[in-house]
Amino acid sequence: MPSSVRALLVLAAVSGGIVLAAAAPSQAQDRWTAQEGEARIVLPAPRGETGVTGAVLACAERRWTLELATAAAVPAGSLAATLSVDGRAFEATGEATGEATGNGLALGVADEVLAPLKGGLALAVTADGAAGEALGQPVFPLRGSRAAIDAAAPFCSAPDMSAYEAVALSAEGEDAELAATLRAEDIAAFRQATASDARVEAGSVAIGEDRRMVVVQLCGSSWYFGRTGCGLSVHLQSGDQWIRVLESEGGGIYIGGQVDDEAYPRLVTLRADAAAPTIWRWSGTAYAPLPG
Repeated sequence: MPSSVRALLVLAAVSGGIVLAAAAPSQAQDRWTAQEGEARIVLPAPRGETGVTGAVLACAERRWTLELATAAAVPAGSLAATLSVDGRAFEATGEATGEATGNGLALGVADEVLAPLKGGLALAVTADGAAGEALGQPVFPLRGSRAAIDAAAPFCSAPDMSAYEAVALSAEGEDAELAATLRAEDIAAFRQATASDARVEAGSVAIGEDRRMVVVQLCGSSWYFGRTGCGLSVHLQSGDQWIRVLESEGGGIYIGGQVDDEAYPRLVTLRADAAAPTIWRWSGTAYAPLPG
């Protein structure tokens, strides 16, 4: 079970129910409504034969969860369900809370579901067994879903990265000056393509006692750099040359603690919109992402 789902279920236990209080206003609404300053969206009342009494889409640690309150109790435990947007089906897993903490379900919503939710007309939720009996056949209209998801997303908390040491990036100082040289061709290409200047930030990662790598992040356009709007690279000095040993989408970069061959530390990157980090291991000539 995803950590975000567990966190939401703990919250539910404390507050006395997953969405019973938060989703009550949905009965009077005809569109998806983001709660001001929160990563929570109240859904309108569902159509169809259903036992769902309220619904909220919430986000924590960049993972989205659909919380459904039901009139009937569902035995606590893991469950599987299907989210269908205009007939396109997506598998979802989650938990039923059981009667002790308020009848309801919490279902993980994968990132791949968000775009269809934003652009679709209706969301249907189905499940088997007791969960299916409690749900019935709810169908939620998606009016206002794009605006609500876009409004709530900035308030979603980032994954916990406290186990790693962050690499500080700055637009000033020796590293930034070197970064401008190392990525000069890329900076010029960006300027030519967009008629604007990329934002350049840089920092250092030590290798042993007397060597270092330079981290460079260029930002400026999601059209140019991809969905995060930034590109991240790590450069290692080899004799008189600097070689690029890691390249990723923009976001945070951290030292992973474990040291591989020749004192190269593990590096950890967290894309600006990702729910989980990528861990990179020194392969002998460059950094490669670890599987999973």
